[in-house]
Amino acid sequence: MKSLTQSTYRECKVKLKKVEWSVCFIVMCGLLVGCDMATQQTQSNQEKSSQKNADADTHSHPNLSLHKPKTLVNAVQRLSQMHDSLRADGEFPTPITIQYVEVIHGQGASGHSHFYSATEYDATEGDGEHDGHPGHHSEENETVKYHSMEVDLRTELTDIVGWLPDIAAKSNLNETDWNAVNSVSDNLTKIIAAIPADASDASFRESWKQKSAEIKVMLDELQAFVDSSGTAK
Repeated sequence: MKSLTQSTYRECKVKLKKVEWSVCFIVMCGLLVGCDMATQQTQSNQEKSSQKNADADTHSHPNLSLHKPKTLVNAVQRLSQMHDSLRADGEFPTPITIQYVEVIHGQGASGHSHFYSATEYDATEGDGEHDGHPGHHSEENETVKYHSMEVDLRTELTDIVGWLPDIAAKSNLNETDWNAVNSVSDNLTKIIAAIPADASDASFRESWKQKSAEIKVMLDELQAFVDSSGTAK
């Protein structure tokens, strides 16, 4: 009986050792899998972060009007600032950089985007994003990306001059004054289009200076409309 008990005890010890090794093996495998998954998750997060930075640095959305002045007052002020910069002999005006937000709704072929000034979007924390299109969007399946773009002086000049009629139409100008603003817009557009050089080319400034007196008359005319109509909101 004693011999049998000792034999059984030894067998139990052997079995217990095997169980312990099996448990250790399972635990080790679990730790290795966990580490691998954690590593993959870290890599995935790093890739997403890198992709976000890449989007912010390189993504381009043409035909955005985020640099469009909100009022005729703002438009005339900005045109006057650019005109003064071009008439001066100092450093040539550098392109303006605009930070903006792309809100993507949905995925694939059904996905579409809306764009907002980053400053305005951050100020409201995106609360007003659905106001312009209620009932069509929800925060589900919504992706927010930050981007930046540069607008050179020639592009900004061309755009603001082209937007003048639309901006004036939203002001309190009467029809006669609006027609005059539209005429100024057409004339300034022709002057800009007649300059072959890019805004970064020194000859652009020289060509602008040659038309400086004529341009100043038109800018003064715009300023007179602003002054005569109060704030011309």
